[in-house]
Amino acid sequence: MTENNQKKFKIYFSVIVLIMIAVISGGSFLIKNNSYFNKNYMLMNFNYLKYKINFAQTQKKDLAAIILTFISQTFTPQDDLTLKYSNDRTKSIPVLVYHGIVNKPDGFNVLLRDFKDQMFALKKAGWQTISIKDLYAFMKGEKKLPDKPFLLTFDDGRKDSFYPVDPILKVLDYNAVIFVITKHLLEDKSDYYLSKNELQQMNKSGRWDIQAHGYQFHNFIEIDDQGNKGHFASNKMWLSDQGRIETDEEYKQRLLDDHLKSKNLLESHIKGLKVIAFAFPFGDYGQDALNIDKNKAIESNLAAVREVYPLSFELNNQNGDFINHKYSECNLLKRFEVPNDLSASNLIKILEGSRTKKLPYFSSKFNSDNIYDWFYNWGSLYTNNNNLILKAKKDSSGAMAILNGGYYWQNYSVETKFSIKSGRTGFLIGRYVNDDNYVFCGLDDDSILLKEKVSGKYITLKSVKYKKENRDYKVKLNFIGDTAICEVDDRIFLGPVAIEHSLNRGSVGFKIWDPQDGLAKMSVQKVKIKNNFANFIYYAYLNNNNHYSFLVKYKEDIDIISPTWFRLTRTGDVVGEGWSKDIIMRIANKNNIVVLPMISNWSPILRKPDSQIIHSIISNELVKQKAIKNIVATIENYGLKGINIDIENVPPQDKELFNKFISDLSKNLHKNHYILSIALSAKTSDIEKINWSKGLDYENIGKHSDLIVIMAYDNHHLNNSPGPVAPYRWVDNVLQYATSKIKNNKLFLGIAGYGYDWIQENNKYKGYKSLPANLSFNVSNELRKSYQKAKVDNFNSKDGFNFTYTDDKGENHIVWIENTESAKYKFNLAKKYNLGGIALWSLGRESLTFWDIIKEKE
Repeated sequence: MTENNQKKFKIYFSVIVLIMIAVISGGSFLIKNNSYFNKNYMLMNFNYLKYKINFAQTQKKDLAAIILTFISQTFTPQDDLTLKYSNDRTKSIPVLVYHGIVNKPDGFNVLLRDFKDQMFALKKAGWQTISIKDLYAFMKGEKKLPDKPFLLTFDDGRKDSFYPVDPILKVLDYNAVIFVITKHLLEDKSDYYLSKNELQQMNKSGRWDIQAHGYQFHNFIEIDDQGNKGHFASNKMWLSDQGRIETDEEYKQRLLDDHLKSKNLLESHIKGLKVIAFAFPFGDYGQDALNIDKNKAIESNLAAVREVYPLSFELNNQNGDFINHKYSECNLLKRFEVPNDLSASNLIKILEGSRTKKLPYFSSKFNSDNIYDWFYNWGSLYTNNNNLILKAKKDSSGAMAILNGGYYWQNYSVETKFSIKSGRTGFLIGRYVNDDNYVFCGLDDDSILLKEKVSGKYITLKSVKYKKENRDYKVKLNFIGDTAICEVDDRIFLGPVAIEHSLNRGSVGFKIWDPQDGLAKMSVQKVKIKNNFANFIYYAYLNNNNHYSFLVKYKEDIDIISPTWFRLTRTGDVVGEGWSKDIIMRIANKNNIVVLPMISNWSPILRKPDSQIIHSIISNELVKQKAIKNIVATIENYGLKGINIDIENVPPQDKELFNKFISDLSKNLHKNHYILSIALSAKTSDIEKINWSKGLDYENIGKHSDLIVIMAYDNHHLNNSPGPVAPYRWVDNVLQYATSKIKNNKLFLGIAGYGYDWIQENNKYKGYKSLPANLSFNVSNELRKSYQKAKVDNFNSKDGFNFTYTDDKGENHIVWIENTESAKYKFNLAKKYNLGGIALWSLGRESLTFWDIIKEKE
């Protein structure tokens, strides 16, 4: 033995002796003070050392360093990895559930060696456990979470969930939740369930959250006079002594009493414990009902659990959606039951595939790795020749697969190529919230269908005949606000149409179906998803043919136009204001531009929006209904997709009347899936000082509208003092308020393409005239020269720019005008608040370089 090796041996020997002394002395102290600990505790300490060394070796650390670190951390372990926390609220939170952790295979529970490998792999991949309190605080928006958070849970309160697991948790600085069947709480001599004393010590460790699994919820009860039995929670109990089944009220009370008893037992016997969560045994919250309507059983169970616990958990099957996020129902959180044959590497793939995905997302090759990006709970899913294959099982009529991690997506387009190999219908799914709520576009034998599923009910939005020899298709779904467009083979066939307001976000997927079991099969070649950011252009007439050239010139950058074609009268009539409708419609249809003409309360006499026009309509039920009928008729007569309502200067005292008008109009338009777009005057708070926007209830209007333009301009105008048309800070405040009241995906930021000129009279300035941002025409030489000089000498990029000039009469002027740079700052605000897009007022007045920033939207 060399001298160097002798030194190492002496060091290791001394270290081991010190470890033994520390463990024996520390163990003796703990055993003396905690009578329930025996050889199990000593074994746990030994396993802790073993796992500590084992985990450190996987990180290629020197053995001496491992042992020395162990001495300093035996009773106060430190985290091996630095955690990264984020304020990002778009988290995906998987919840894993185990039962016992065993040494020998039993066909159900996970082996200890496999559990250890899984936890080590999770730690190395950066996954960090969170507590039940962390999860609850996150759901309330009160806490940030690690970059890769997960909740580790165990059911039943078994000894083999604690003793094999705790050393591993201690090594990794992990924690776990154990849901306890509380009727076993006082069974101190049980060889299977944890005792009160054990649970008390677990709670003190800080590594374990003790939560409820019910008192009798694991029991089976008699459910009829024949002695048949069913789950405690999902069935009514047969009262044999009374010869009857329990009533609805008795059933509900039994559930509630069990929850209260379970919670109270835990909190009274474990000092300092606060029970806030419940896990449904068997994952059954009523769906396994045998002697009661399943919907009634589910409703009763969820109502009872809500009265006692802020959080409760179901149990998903292996292939289903098991991810929780900020939109999840807190009383029906999902869990993934880890199979007993799942490898550590595949568990990592499953969790990584389930993470929140950022757009754009693209996949042209499907393989054994990215198949974990998808979940399915109907049919089968696999890959073949780089294609994603959905196939019905022998006993099912179809298959459906959904992309994980897209629950936060709002305005996006999804494009795919798929082939219907066999079966009647194949669909592309978008805005998937859950199995009962989504939008889908696809093909059957001879038609294209655009449909939605709301609360389990199918609704056909639009359909058109379409047939081709082969069944290979290119399909695209496009979402902006609460609208959807369906394209097939590069042609818009259906939409845009208004969709259910609750379908305002969600992932994408595929569905194949045929009435014959086992027949349906679909092959998906590629998926491409990207964010949508739409340009909503107000079409103000220029009184000449220039508007045609502007529309044609920028057709590739315009998504929606709103020509100023119509206005309302006090009698509820819709009067045509525009001209050349046929030409504009042809240009728009040819270039896939959506036309949502404006209907306003503009008064040609007053030359401004008239508050008395809208008051006369909404204060008289007959006139209101007439106006609504005429608006619907206008849409139908011109073959429009919907309408844009621009009602300004609503009297403050008419706020509720206007709310009712918008609500009634929305119902009438949505009967035929017409789009309701509304332009709203800007405001920054509920207490608005300016009468012009006092009568607008953003929150109520937002609920009933599909698209909303916030007209964030005219903070300064011709009737008040000189200043920026749309000051940056003011626009920011407008959007902050608007997004607090209205879902951001349907909001468009109104951007001005103009400015104002004020003239000095008697040492004061008054409004002189409005100016287009493009000052290349119809301006005086003095103004043009001053403008050109101002672009160099007096530039304010956020608020536009201002300058002064003296006209040929010797009179002084102040000009504030929007330009490309100021528009760019506003454009970035729209992106900051993740809006649906921007809205320009108005076509032809904007600076010519304005369109350069539009091209940056991708």
